[in-house]
Amino acid sequence: MVSTDRWPIDESLDWREHYVRHGFCRIRGLIDPQVLAAARLEVATLVGDPRPLDAWNADRPGQRYEVYYHQQAPGLDALVEQPGLLDVLAGCFGELGFHLGPTDPSDPNRRRLALWVNPYDPDARPRLERRGHIDSGDPQRGLAVHVALAPTRPFGGNTTYVPGSHRIMHQWLREHPDPSFRGGTYPEVPREDPPWEFVAEAGDVVLTHHLVFHSANTACADDRSPRLAIRQEVYPVRPPSLTGTSPFERSLRF
Repeated sequence: MVSTDRWPIDESLDWREHYVRHGFCRIRGLIDPQVLAAARLEVATLVGDPRPLDAWNADRPGQRYEVYYHQQAPGLDALVEQPGLLDVLAGCFGELGFHLGPTDPSDPNRRRLALWVNPYDPDARPRLERRGHIDSGDPQRGLAVHVALAPTRPFGGNTTYVPGSHRIMHQWLREHPDPSFRGGTYPEVPREDPPWEFVAEAGDVVLTHHLVFHSANTACADDRSPRLAIRQEVYPVRPPSLTGTSPFERSLRF
């Protein structure tokens, strides 16, 4: 199901409460501009296209989802090692502690992050996916960090999130235990609200609960802005507690 309706973010809530209640939160301008500029130059090298971003299109460099391991792309690694972002993650996980991952099973020092490139598509039409999918039902999965490397405008191909869907999915999994922890679209699980679209400035960050339904979208913003972002998974060091007070632990109690 697609739509052009979008959910308005709740600006009255602190990011911690927004994450607990809605399953995601946006924090603006968290990444240093010089680090962002270096990362964009590195991305241009990685995809082999030095043109300005508004000249990128569906044919060149094309839509890409690529995985890099630690030190393969040091400019991207630097984004998730920013002190401000690490402070936010410490505030989210609290006494549990956290680590960036996942890692290469053969080498725990090689952590993995993903680069998303979704350039302008002249044949696309404005649309937002209303239902989306989740990547895993594993309650220990942690959260995902999405960092915008460049600005995106409405219908710029950035991710949409279905607010509150983590609460619905928690309840559904209690009623329908799924030991395989499969991901997928779960069409039998209702979604109550239209999606929120990550319309971003460079350096904006979204933290996402692992049970929030989310989706990529077509890139057809008026200014031809592409979606250019990285995704880093983050895990707790210690298992969450049913009585824990950190935002991460509270978000698991629905």
